[in-house]
Amino acid sequence: MIVSSDIKPDRDLYFLGSKVIEVLIDSDEKKVDYFELFQKVNSEIEISMNLFTLVLGWLFMEIFTLRG
Repeated sequence: MIVSSDIKPDRDLYFLGSKVIEVLIDSDEKKVDYFELFQKVNSEIEISMNLFTLVLGWLFMEIFTLRG
C-alpha cells in the first residue's frame, strides 16, 4: 500500500516524490547525478538512501503508467 494511516506523512511516497520533483524543477541542469539529487533532497528533508531509491522507482513507474 502506498498510502498508510500508520506512518508519518513525511515518509509517504507521494510527499517524498513531490520533494524530488521540486528539487528537479529548481535545478538549472537537464541532467542530475543520482547522488547529487539524493544530497539535494536530503538537505531539504532527511531521507535514507533506501527510501530515496524507492521513491525514484515509484516516480519512474508512474511516468510509464501515465504515458501508457
